[in-house]
Amino acid sequence: MNCCCENKPLKLFKNYPTEFAEVDWLSITFESEPIDLTNFEAKFVLGGITREWGDITQGIIINLTDEETATLPVGLNYGSLIVTDKDGNSKPFTTAIPIDVLTWVEGDQEIDTYNMTVNALLDNETQMVIRIETAKVSLDWVLEKIEEHNASEEAHPYIQGRIDDEITARENADSALSDRIDEKQDKLTSENAGVGISIEDVGGKVIISNTQTSAEWGNITGNINDQTDLQEEFATKQDTLIAGENITIVDNVISSSGGISNLDGGSASTIYLNTQKIDGGDAEGD
Repeated sequence: MNCCCENKPLKLFKNYPTEFAEVDWLSITFESEPIDLTNFEAKFVLGGITREWGDITQGIIINLTDEETATLPVGLNYGSLIVTDKDGNSKPFTTAIPIDVLTWVEGDQEIDTYNMTVNALLDNETQMVIRIETAKVSLDWVLEKIEEHNASEEAHPYIQGRIDDEITARENADSALSDRIDEKQDKLTSENAGVGISIEDVGGKVIISNTQTSAEWGNITGNINDQTDLQEEFATKQDTLIAGENITIVDNVISSSGGISNLDGGSASTIYLNTQKIDGGDAEGD
């Protein structure tokens, strides 16, 4: 069996518990590929203090109370780790875990870490590796402390101030938006309809329709070529006037080109017709 560790021993203070600020004192893990550690047990012995575990597959945590540390002599002590297999056979894997018991010392204390590895050999082949070290702070513990720090009113005053300003700005913006929304009409109704407009609620949908059936000239838009009935009426009209005998048409002006003669046995260059004196085929000049 081989054992290796750092030169400095584990430390604890007499009359004080080993756990502080939710940080454990010692953790021990067991690693073995050839051996199934299910139902293996472990025992830790230090002076008259004993700790026992019925399951070592997930490792073990060791903490001592202030009453237990009070029983230990000041100075260097050695802890033992004993493993019992599933058949009830026990074996001390190490009896040399160095632990320095100290009395209270004034002033700041340096927090040391400790690592120790025990290699269990069988026929010169490692069958089990036991790692003994000062317990590491868990990630959950770190996250919890960070959250507590960030939530503290005394932490990050500049950031806290910016957060407060952002909260105030958002509240003001929300209030202004709410006021603008309140000013808007929830739903169009017939009371809001102008001349020629109908507003109806049909199946929960607002339908806006034109009720104006006439229009004034100058206010009509669109293309006249798209007005089918009007185009059909235009098609019945003659495009260009055609002049007959003794008639001339110049620039849309219709004139007589031959005169009228031999009316009542005489001649005249100008004839005036009185429509009231025309009766049948007899016409009388006036």
